[in-house]
Amino acid sequence: MLLGVGQRLVAWLAGLVVSEVTVDGFGQGTSLLGKLTSLGGIFARVSLVQTWAQLCATLGLVVIGGLVLTRHTWSDLRVRRAVGPDGFVWGLGVAAALLSFVAWSSTTSHVYPDGPRFDSWTYTRYIDPFITGVVLVGLAAVIRRLDRRTAAVGLGLALVVVAGTVAWAIRIVPTWGSNYGPANNAGIYPLLRFRDLEPFRLPLFPTFTNDNQIWAWGSLLVVVSLVVILLLASRPRVLFVVLAVGAVALSWYGNPYQTRDAPYRIEQALEKIDTVDGGDTPVSMLIDCPVSSQRNVATNWVGFWFADRDVDLVDATDELTGDEPAVVACNGWTNPTDAPRVAGSDNYGYSLYVLDPTVAERLRERGVELTSQP
Repeated sequence: MLLGVGQRLVAWLAGLVVSEVTVDGFGQGTSLLGKLTSLGGIFARVSLVQTWAQLCATLGLVVIGGLVLTRHTWSDLRVRRAVGPDGFVWGLGVAAALLSFVAWSSTTSHVYPDGPRFDSWTYTRYIDPFITGVVLVGLAAVIRRLDRRTAAVGLGLALVVVAGTVAWAIRIVPTWGSNYGPANNAGIYPLLRFRDLEPFRLPLFPTFTNDNQIWAWGSLLVVVSLVVILLLASRPRVLFVVLAVGAVALSWYGNPYQTRDAPYRIEQALEKIDTVDGGDTPVSMLIDCPVSSQRNVATNWVGFWFADRDVDLVDATDELTGDEPAVVACNGWTNPTDAPRVAGSDNYGYSLYVLDPTVAERLRERGVELTSQP
């Protein structure tokens, strides 16, 4: 009974927090349950591709750590009849991986309104924080002189994943699809230089020169890494240096891709208002616009990019007080005052609207183009 009361209390508290910090509430739980009841071939494809991505991102160390933890966990269960720290780390990593596999196991998860996605297939963000312990165990095993049998088994398992991914799982994966969001699949960012951004006919078996070559180069990275681990298993210091150099090189090559466009055009429009309004103009953001498909992205940006200003979120148009000099709202927003929009201020489907008529007139006098509502 006490456990049931505690569960309901936690659920209530979580719902209360989520309602205060999110725009649309928490929807992952419902969609996840729906996917659990309809798993199919896409689950196997996602599992293979995301495992392949983890192998690429960790230079194969994830499979080494997984094998070491599996052996230790089995030993604890067999000898002590209990799960120790190794079992906890192993279980946490497996649970996170399964959660990600299930979360992306629907066809609708892999498309945006304007086209297909690539990042959803190679998604590592859900798994990364929880798999870190597994990777560290793999690194510790390397430093402490990894036995060749574990290295050989790890290579064999990786070859199975690579073969399944290249021969079957990626037959429907559009590498030219959206890869928006630097954290979504950051582990494979060093490989994005091999991604063709122009659509081509699928399926296409990857080679090192054709349009689907990213899978060939990534697979080569995995195999070479684990072969090096196998060959240098008896020389831990040399192996550690080689892996460290490889990790630094991959980070160096991947770093330039970890960018996301800030709302610079809205910012430039605000700076124009600053010149006539005197100082950092406070700004509001209207979040009930249904027009933009990137409302959450825009909300996240405005919340901190304009943090030096007084930034307020307004739930609905009728909650605007009329004292706001400017408001960020979706393109095409119909407002009761017919406030003009600063031309060229659009980012993520949102633009800056000038609500104060005096400020609007001063902007026009300075040659700032303002457009009327459609």
